[in-house]
Amino acid sequence: MQYVLRFQVYDNPSRQNFSQLGTDQLVAKYPLYRYGLVYRVGDDEPDTGEFPVYVVANITRIQHIPDPTNPTTNALLFEVFLARLDEWGKFEEADEIKQIREGYWSAYNKKPVRKRPFA
Repeated sequence: MQYVLRFQVYDNPSRQNFSQLGTDQLVAKYPLYRYGLVYRVGDDEPDTGEFPVYVVANITRIQHIPDPTNPTTNALLFEVFLARLDEWGKFEEADEIKQIREGYWSAYNKKPVRKRPFA
């Protein structure tokens, strides 16, 4: 399976508008970018340590698209949403992250707790 990586940068903390950073990149490995972690992102050149620093500001969207190198097959597009590091403090927690966290913890907390019997 071919993977296509696309970086989107939020224009402001409202997360309403974003613009693409660089061009789509074909990658061999399954891309993994985690919410709230910091990454240096730049163009296709090898990272020299001078790329701007961004924070992953939302969950990654994954969708099937026609493979850019072979249109008869599909590829997975990974859209990674970033915020500039200097603006990250103004962002509230993403709604998608809240829904996941609340859904998980509410289901987790409803499980009955079994007490261990005394021996």
